[in-house]
Parts: sequence; structure tokens; C-alpha cells
Amino acid sequence: MPSCCPYAGPGDPPCVLSILHRRPRKTGPRFPVTVVQCRTHGHGFTLYPPSYAPYARQPVLQLGPDGTSVQGEKASSPSGAAGMESSKGVSAGLWTDFEGTLFHAALDAGEGRPWARDSLEEIPDKWWPTQGRHLGLAVRLLGLAEGFGARLRESIAQVLSVDLLFLKDQEHWVRDHPGYRGLGCAVCRVLSLLKGGARRARDLLFCGYLVGRWGRPLHWDPQRKILEHLPFPRPGPVA
Repeated sequence: MPSCCPYAGPGDPPCVLSILHRRPRKTGPRFPVTVVQCRTHGHGFTLYPPSYAPYARQPVLQLGPDGTSVQGEKASSPSGAAGMESSKGVSAGLWTDFEGTLFHAALDAGEGRPWARDSLEEIPDKWWPTQGRHLGLAVRLLGLAEGFGARLRESIAQVLSVDLLFLKDQEHWVRDHPGYRGLGCAVCRVLSLLKGGARRARDLLFCGYLVGRWGRPLHWDPQRKILEHLPFPRPGPVA
């Protein structure tokens, strides 16, 4: 539980927080999310696990509910063993971090695995239209969408600590290879450069705010007991 609410300002009296209720979810986190009320400011807000955006069905990174990296049995690509690259080029490290996330569609696309277009043989759990939507969102979150202004792409590069020229090269690749596999390869190349452990989730969520997908993410740091407004300043130039 945080000790202050998102509406607290300098000089305000202390927040008085209480649990309003716990809201079950059909998708997303596998437990009810907590809705909190601040009596001081008269507002309610919802607490989400660190890698989830509001109402999202998938996280942006595989993390535990407390924000730590998932340990133990690591995922491996369908065609390769853990710690090795699959036969089609998507590293097992990406499968470990992004399998089951919003970027799962890009991982499958990078390996030439289209999701189901029909249910003639069996009822699939991954559909082609969904893969297309997830690929489109992934391309936007990583600054690869055609038509992005220079300032927006530069901001995304700074948040992700990725070279701006590299993002431009991948945007050109997406323009020249508009098929699902071309999009997946470009997304996987960018994901492979992201560093920082659990911090990657906060960076990706902030990119979603930059492109207008959801609101500005706030992160409660339980050790320092502060509400972080992302992103932090990055040392040195990235472009």
C-alpha cells in the first residue's frame, strides 16, 4: 500500500488511505486488483502490478507481482532451448522476458508463426486479428510507427535508452517490410537492446503514455516510500 495518493500536492495534509474494494479481473493479473480511496483528497484510484497498464490484458514484461524478475523455470522459445537462439533467430532471452506479454505476438511473428485464421482443426487461443493489433501497438510503443514526429521518436529513444538512429533504421525497415514478420523482426531487435531489469516495464509503460495509449504511469517505491513520476533523467546523450 502506498502512503500517499496520486492527487497529493506540496503542502497538502497527509493522505488517509483505505481499501475501497478488490475488483476481480477476467483477464490480466491473476488476482483481484485493489481499489483505494483517499479521504483527504476525495478520490479513488486502482493499484496495478508493476508491468500492467490499466485494463490491459497482458503485461509489457514478465515480472512478479512485487516487481521482481520471474525466477525459477525459465521459458524457452518453441524451437530452441533456454540460453540459446532458436532456429529462426529470436533469442530465448526474449522469450523468457516477453512470452505471455503484449510483445508475444511480435516474438511469434519474428519466427514466422502466424496466429490462427480459422478454427477448422481446433479452437485456438491466439487469433490472427489479435496478433495484428498487438503488433501495431508494439510498433507504436517502440517508436517504429510511420508518421511519428521527430520529437516523439526522440523522446521514446531517450526513455528506452536506445540510439535514435537505430530506431529510425527500424522504422525504415518496417516501412519496407510491412508484413507481419517484418514488423515482428523490427520489434524484437529493439526489445533485445532494452536494459535495466524490472525498470524496462516502467519505461515501456511510459512510452505508452507518450503515444497516447494510456495515462501517465506512477510508480510507488516501497523502499523509499515515494511516488515516482516517470521517467527519470538519463545520464549522457543517447542520439
